Parts: sequence; structure tokens; C-alpha cells
Amino acid sequence: MMILRPDVVRFGGVEWAGVERLVVERSATRTVRAWSDGGAHALFVDVPEQAVRVRVVQGADRSVLVTPVPGEQGQLRAEVGGGGDEGRRLVRIEAVVESVSYE
Repeated sequence: MMILRPDVVRFGGVEWAGVERLVVERSATRTVRAWSDGGAHALFVDVPEQAVRVRVVQGADRSVLVTPVPGEQGQLRAEVGGGGDEGRRLVRIEAVVESVSYE
């Protein structure tokens, strides 16, 4: 899932200004497969364990001097939507910061 220009993004109660993109990626960390003796096609496939990785891309802003630190844990909260409350969506994820990088 990719959210372009979310209205409000907060992590651990601190609002992050200038967020351009929020990307949520999911991948299997363990996959279970079962075959029968009757052929080469799997009869059963399941993903009992998944990893969710969230990438936040923020524009350069001289006023932002506080950045998250690897190991910091908190709730990542993004509000997205149009002008009114009708189309408004809220995304909440409990997260741990793994890395912070700059380009």
C-alpha cells in the first residue's frame, strides 16, 4: 500500500511535517507448502508468518531537528482523506524504527 501526501503523520506522539510518501510492504517470513503423490502442483500453501515494513519518505525541512532513533518504539499514525470527515481514513501501526537514512 502506498499513501501519497498523507494529511497528518505522527510517531510516538510527535508529528512529522512534510511527509511525501508512506509505503507499507508485506512479505512472507515463513511459507508452508504441501504436495500430494499425484502431481507436481501444490495442494496447500500458507503463510503463517509475515513481516510488515513501513517506509516513510519526508521532504527536507530545516525546522525539523528531531529524528527517530533506531530501536525507538511507538505507534505510527497517518490520517488520509479529503476535505471532510466522510472520506477520511486512519492508519495505525505499532512500529520499531530499524533505520534512518538521508539522500
